[in-house]
Amino acid sequence: MRQVYIEEIKNKAASASDDYIYSGKVEAGKVLEVKHISLRWSDIGANEETLFFVEDSGRKIYIAEVEPLANNGCTHIKVDISIGEGDRVGGYNSAITTDDVVILGVFGELWDLKDWQKSKS
Repeated sequence: MRQVYIEEIKNKAASASDDYIYSGKVEAGKVLEVKHISLRWSDIGANEETLFFVEDSGRKIYIAEVEPLANNGCTHIKVDISIGEGDRVGGYNSAITTDDVVILGVFGELWDLKDWQKSKS
């Protein structure tokens, strides 16, 4: 079975070093095909780049570095990656400071592992 996946994670930065935000981890027996990732907050500046990554067993695998869209407080990337059990998507921006409210959006399709394997064969 496959279903539309939308996750929005809202985090209030506890300190100036609270630069990372993460999605939830993919459940056992599932595969998440990630199609879009976004990061937004009200204080984003025109030249503040965001790093998007997948965390796999504690390792950060960077996908892209993205500049914000015309000062609207949002960075966005279109991707086509599959992540499995225990993996999660994340974003990083060094300009996030104490009390900033940051929102990470992850959009894609969540598959049962067996169905995903069949679709690839």
